[in-house]
Amino acid sequence: MMLLVYSLLASARCAFSSVQPALPNSLPTTGDSLSIQYIDLRVNPLVLSEVKKYIKEQRDSSQLFRDGFGYVVIGDIKSRDNSNRVLASSLVDRPKEINVQFNIGLSSFYPSTDFNMGISLYYSFVENRLVLIFDGDIQWLHKDRYAATSLQKVKSLVKQTLTQALNPEFQFKGMRPETFELTPERRKLMKEDEILDRASFTLGKLKRVIEYFDGSISYKYYPH
Repeated sequence: MMLLVYSLLASARCAFSSVQPALPNSLPTTGDSLSIQYIDLRVNPLVLSEVKKYIKEQRDSSQLFRDGFGYVVIGDIKSRDNSNRVLASSLVDRPKEINVQFNIGLSSFYPSTDFNMGISLYYSFVENRLVLIFDGDIQWLHKDRYAATSLQKVKSLVKQTLTQALNPEFQFKGMRPETFELTPERRKLMKEDEILDRASFTLGKLKRVIEYFDGSISYKYYPH
């Protein structure tokens, strides 16, 4: 396409001497064009309702989350292929076929801007809690190349939910179920980002939401 445009401009040079073809280096790079997007989840009543339910569940069961630690994640979204039209008359024969399914979870993962880990393309707020929304297909397509300002924005939003980890008595959790503390001596040797990174596995609950054609919903819970 660029070669075609260039040829057309070159052939019209005499008539339009002021027209100059765009230089390749003037085009925005992939990284520059990808910005973290805010989504108002009120546009999707199902997702909003399920996130609210999940927040209530976790406030009731997790003292850390109730005190403001951590954030909510949505991911692994799979919806019915809209290209396959379904006649309303046929729904009576397929009420328990899956319409859409997605994961909702708690996380305390501190994003890495060096490797673009834990960076979502979308974010929202529900009941004053940060919600990060991941789309694996889209992220695979653009290879997680975000604008630097967007990377810092998400990292800053997450950081605000993890400040309890800076408390000297904070109980960390790693890959094992046992909790541990960082000694004062150890904390003095660590940067703030390193301490927050240690808290990445402290929260990690997850459940699968499945909506069927008949409007009913089921859940699958995955342990921490």
